[in-house]
Amino acid sequence: MKISLLFLGIFLAAGCEKSTLQKQFEVELISLSQLDCHLPVIRFTDTTGMKAACGFSSSVAMTREIPESLRIQGKHFLISIKATADAIPCTALGVPLPLLVITDLQEKN
Repeated sequence: MKISLLFLGIFLAAGCEKSTLQKQFEVELISLSQLDCHLPVIRFTDTTGMKAACGFSSSVAMTREIPESLRIQGKHFLISIKATADAIPCTALGVPLPLLVITDLQEKN
């Protein structure tokens, strides 16, 4: 039991190749509430570095870290991400999307 918990912890901690990505990614907020999980949905404007760092191929993901005051559809941000989770289905109503943990968020003008 302890060994399986240890492997689970290692697996979750290693969602991306590095614990903190140095590169910032530009994203656009494309939906204020995903159908299934009711979380904001972002789209990466350039997926090259993101795909190499985190290994998932979707250019669309969910996040919890965008404050309510900045949730404006079509708004662009520069973000740094710490880790990703596998695509998570909330209830099976929508398409499962990766869940991103944003460590730094800046509005892009």
